Amino acid sequence: MVDIESMSQLDRLEIFFACNMNIKKSIASLAFDETRVYNSEYAIRYVDEIDSELKYMKSQFMVIAEVLRFDQELKDKINNKFDAYCRVLYNCGSNPSKLHNFYRLCISEMSPELVAKVKKSFVGYSMGGNIWAFMDQNLSVNALLHVVHSYVMNNDGLYRSVDSLSQKKNKYDYSIDLRGNTNNQIAANIFENFPSELDVGWTDILSLKNKTLLMVRDRGHAMTIEIEEIADGIMIRYFIPKLCNIDMINALPGINRVPQNANTFDGARGEFMCSKDDICNNIYNFISRVPTDMDMPLLNDGYVGLTDADVANEIIPGK
Repeated sequence: MVDIESMSQLDRLEIFFACNMNIKKSIASLAFDETRVYNSEYAIRYVDEIDSELKYMKSQFMVIAEVLRFDQELKDKINNKFDAYCRVLYNCGSNPSKLHNFYRLCISEMSPELVAKVKKSFVGYSMGGNIWAFMDQNLSVNALLHVVHSYVMNNDGLYRSVDSLSQKKNKYDYSIDLRGNTNNQIAANIFENFPSELDVGWTDILSLKNKTLLMVRDRGHAMTIEIEEIADGIMIRYFIPKLCNIDMINALPGINRVPQNANTFDGARGEFMCSKDDICNNIYNFISRVPTDMDMPLLNDGYVGLTDADVANEIIPGK
């Protein structure tokens, strides 16, 4: 048996992403066949399948709880959620329409309200990210996974707990760090070719076996990028927590468009594909197009904010 306590932080993160993918596959495998909503034989088989997959997904969440070092009370809350899913399932019997609703409400649903709250709660390089705030809510399995995944993706403490492989500074004197697995060529190439003139703050590049994660400060506050090699090329998924300029945000590739009246911290997500050969240039070009505080409309209209002298005079008048 593997001793989780003796694992490195890198191994813990590798296990998290493996479990994350396993749970996603289970969720997808349980998708209710809409054409058989009134078929009782299908419903009976479906109950057995759900029961089996719930047990499996619960085991995967428990592994996640261990590798992320959740305390016992948090583990109990996750366990209680799966007990509740099972109670609801048993109350459905083999009624096809009830099972249809069960899949939607207990397995797959993710409300826009939850997505918006998660965007605001989990932001890199901030004091937010309280996973406890979500544990007493009615969450589907999919929503619960989204909460935990967002917590990991936007937790700079988890990134920086992985040993640095190499470090350099850009022309603005901010560190660019490569951390993690030495065998990920995509991560290594992004680090080695990272342009010193690209205007970013502290940047962490986390190299895992099958994906690369970036947290880039001072672009959309602290944007996160997830890079994964798939059969058709490279999938790039991103989250931008601060909407410094909505027009620029909506011009990004693969963006889930943001309304013009969105709050600054409503955040934005998107994804796009590129070829493996073009990954570095695509990433650098993409980062350069993500707006900074200097792109905020008020700044362009002449508002420059408080200077250090203004702050000093506010604190100590006349100084």
